[in-house]
Amino acid sequence: MIGFLCNQTGRHAEAVDHFDVVLRLNRKQPQIHYLRGMSFLALKRFQDALESFDGALAIDGPQADTYVNRGFALQRLERLSEAIESYNRAIALDPTCLLTRTKGRPSRTREGFRRRSQAETCQLRTGPA
Repeated sequence: MIGFLCNQTGRHAEAVDHFDVVLRLNRKQPQIHYLRGMSFLALKRFQDALESFDGALAIDGPQADTYVNRGFALQRLERLSEAIESYNRAIALDPTCLLTRTKGRPSRTREGFRRRSQAETCQLRTGPA
């Protein structure tokens, strides 16, 4: 998938264009909505990222990592109570792994996509970093 490769090589705007083409053909692809959201996060287009993550959740149902990245977008939009709610949903789905920021980066994990090591991504932050 060209969009995925663009995303992985830092060409996020180009990735969004490719994801948009795929979604024009079939909107019912949660993985594409998710990856599009990740591209928007990298571009600091947080409202667009939020809409993409919401699209993925509407199709695929609850996914912990989608809720985490949705929470990150909400946090950057300064919608903090909604961000906390999204993070809490992630914890409810996967209580052992709150996929929050590691070194300030959003989670890139998703079922069927590259996963980082558990030590790198799965941290429950209970105090100052």
